[in-house]
Formats: sequence, C-alpha cells, structure tokens
Amino acid sequence: MITIFMYHQVAELPREADPRGQAVPPAQFERQMSYLAGHGYSCLGLPEVVERLRSGRPVPARSFTLSGKAISRRF
Repeated sequence: MITIFMYHQVAELPREADPRGQAVPPAQFERQMSYLAGHGYSCLGLPEVVERLRSGRPVPARSFTLSGKAISRRF
C-alpha cells in the first residue's frame, strides 16, 4: 500500500480565482514536503509505484507518491 497525495494546483492565487480552495501556495507545499522528508518519508515517482505494484516488488515503508494536475506540470 502507498499513500497518494493529490495536488490540484500549487500556486499563490487570490480567493476569487480559487473559490473551492484547491490551490496550495508553493511555500505551504514546500513545508509539507520538508515535514515528510524530515520524518523519514520518501517520495516515489508515480511510474515507479505502478511498476512496483505490477511486478510484485514491494513499495518501501514510509513512501508516498504525488498526483494531480499540479504535479504533472511541475515534475
């Protein structure tokens, strides 16, 4: 099993441009990733996760992946 964090948008947007509150400011995203790294978590790319699951290779403990429009555009 692996945790998937989904980010719709990583951007600094005014409330009227993001009425649903789905954007995460870049500084907040960086804090979240730093927190996870500082607590022993590591991020695997989604293609690696899929390959591991298909091949039966284990997913390392304390790992996660990122998904969403913001991620596909950034990485």
